[in-house]
Amino acid sequence: MKCQNLSDSVDNASLQELFSKFGDVLSCKVAKNEDGTNRGYGFVQFASQESADAAIENLHGSLFNDRKLYVYVL
Repeated sequence: MKCQNLSDSVDNASLQELFSKFGDVLSCKVAKNEDGTNRGYGFVQFASQESADAAIENLHGSLFNDRKLYVYVL
């Protein structure tokens, strides 16, 4: 799934912490620019579809670090 509108302070660890509340995260990565700065989006892969559905239902439209998250399946 893709998560958009991440604040500059979000890194791989904080994104994984946020999503791991909903199930087993297989991979989690914040996209970075060449200079290492956050591009404002990231990708998360869950072990089960149920976990992904729960994350979308609970996190899409929610605030994380004072930013509204957009979470959806690619």
